[in-house]
Amino acid sequence: MIRISANAYYKDTRPPSVELCLDELFYISGLIDVLLGTKKKWYEKGYSRKQALEHVVFNHKKAEPHVIERWRSRVKKDYPLIIEGVWDGEIDSKICSINYIKNTLRMSKKQIWMSALLVMKWI
Repeated sequence: MIRISANAYYKDTRPPSVELCLDELFYISGLIDVLLGTKKKWYEKGYSRKQALEHVVFNHKKAEPHVIERWRSRVKKDYPLIIEGVWDGEIDSKICSINYIKNTLRMSKKQIWMSALLVMKWI
């Protein structure tokens, strides 16, 4: 078993937007797929496991328009703060999640939490 936790902080002058958040989450999800050699579906966080599996954010392509609209309506309450994330719906021992936090124009933070089984092949 390998557990990976990574945080990326960076300065960004672009205004907070749901599209930017989803684009960055999608980009990181693609990197995770390459790293793990998988093609994961990514789901919204904040629901029970059963409910979350009904709320797909990415399925090997960018977010659908209805996802963008749903996130846009949620973000309006706390704008300019955006705290969103996705997870892969796996069992607890293999779970992978990505969080995105952006507050005004100051600093963005991306958190990546992965727990994956490391399989080594001996030649």
